[in-house]
Amino acid sequence: MNSKRSIAIVSCTKRCLLFVLSAFIALATLGAVSLYFAARWLNNADAPQKADAIVVLAGDLTRAFEAAQLYRDGYAPRVYLSAAVRDPSLLLLDREGVVFPRLEEVTLQILLQKGVPSDAIRWLAKDMMSTATEAAATRAIVDRGERRILVITSPYHTRRTGIIFRNALPGADVRVVASRYEEFPEHWWREQLAARNVLLETAKLAFYYAGGRLQRIKENEMLQTTIAGSLPKPAWLSPPRQLWAPWLLEGEQLAEGKRDAVRLVLADQDAAGIDIVTDGEQTRRHFVTTFIESLEGVDFEHKRTVRIRQRYDAQVPVVTGAVARKRAAFLEDARFLRSQTTKPLKFTLPGPMTMVDTLYDAHYKSREKLALEFALILNQEARELAAAGIDIIQFDEPSFNVYMDEVRDWGMTALETAAAGLDCKTAVHICYGYGIKANTDWKKTLGSEWRQYESTFPLLAKSKIDQVSLECANSRVPLELIDLLKGKDILAGAIDVANEVVETPEEVAQTIRAVLKHVAADKLYPCTNCGMVPLTRSVSQGKLQALAAGAAIVRRELAGA
Repeated sequence: MNSKRSIAIVSCTKRCLLFVLSAFIALATLGAVSLYFAARWLNNADAPQKADAIVVLAGDLTRAFEAAQLYRDGYAPRVYLSAAVRDPSLLLLDREGVVFPRLEEVTLQILLQKGVPSDAIRWLAKDMMSTATEAAATRAIVDRGERRILVITSPYHTRRTGIIFRNALPGADVRVVASRYEEFPEHWWREQLAARNVLLETAKLAFYYAGGRLQRIKENEMLQTTIAGSLPKPAWLSPPRQLWAPWLLEGEQLAEGKRDAVRLVLADQDAAGIDIVTDGEQTRRHFVTTFIESLEGVDFEHKRTVRIRQRYDAQVPVVTGAVARKRAAFLEDARFLRSQTTKPLKFTLPGPMTMVDTLYDAHYKSREKLALEFALILNQEARELAAAGIDIIQFDEPSFNVYMDEVRDWGMTALETAAAGLDCKTAVHICYGYGIKANTDWKKTLGSEWRQYESTFPLLAKSKIDQVSLECANSRVPLELIDLLKGKDILAGAIDVANEVVETPEEVAQTIRAVLKHVAADKLYPCTNCGMVPLTRSVSQGKLQALAAGAAIVRRELAGA
């Protein structure tokens, strides 16, 4: 009896093992066949067609050769480069002071040496974590009107790239081009590198379909931080905490000092974690008059006293004849700035109404006529800045909070003229001024609610201006006024520049949360209330760090929601 039972158990066990082995063999065969066809399916390159821009994804250097060839063949007038997030081992080399060429630097040199001129090359973004974040960064190009995009990648990566980019950029004409310099061998399993690429790409595509795509274009995109404009200058360049502070250097030393100051403020912003950086207006004595110095028809020798923004008296230059542009004011500054960072860049210009309000007009005798002349000049400057690789041009218009009737009558027309036809995003900054006594005293007269934005925001909502920068932190602005700006990006001031108390990250987060009740997270950019040139460098650095840390708190909250 026991013998028969043992035989039955052995027989059953054999049948089970045979079934498992057969199933394993069948699954392995099916997997191998599926993987073979999946590998061929991965290579889904498009034929190149005429486009507005070429986007080179970070990775293999052969992609740069392909982009250069397409540029030389006339497929697109611009090439955008993506810089991948740094490998931890490379970060160690940085910390240890080991100098070596970065991958993005080599990619740039390939383009330059293969015939792509420097003014045709722009940076897409820095520290890209994935194809999804590169697609999200490309959205800024599409938003500027460059809707036909050639994306350069490896043949293994074309299928996933096409899926991700077309999902992220609905309405854009995306064509994914495989680098002709990287082969996809027919018998890929015989070559170690090719087999690795196929297996890795198949796994990434499966991960994307399983939901990895939700980790997060959104998380990396939303609540991008920036600053309103100025940052304190080093004490060796100009006396600190002053408006119109004189330069302490001359000639070539001054030019070199300005460049060094720009490097310092970029390093400060980068160390703090600011996403969209600026030059901190380090090359300018004043945000308005430095631009005016580049114009004809303005006398700086015989200044007159005017009341600025109906708040304080200042000695200002005099318009004595027809204003005209002698030369570019900031083009070389912008080119240098672009050469120093791969991050998105914002550049500030004075708005036409605020320019009028910072001069004595002895020629036109009409604020409107002078403003419209300035608007045309500003537009010429702004077009050159955009061509130099600036991503956002912001016009500073604190006067919009003072002369609301003029904003309605001609101020908006002048602003839109200044911003017309720009190949980049446009912004307007409207605040309650620097943290100087004249401004803080004026704010005390405005009552329990500051409603100056109420008449201006509906006009801006109808305009073609992309972004509106406003004051929120420690202000009496009713935040529900933001509802009047539906559809616009909101640069919400979450840092108070009128005092030297450094906010905690949680205080910044509280301001951001309050603003989020009135604007979607993907339209909100935490910012400073105004420029910080009247503050000390240590205070401004602390405020930059608080801004980035506060935004990170809310970003994590939203990502986990």
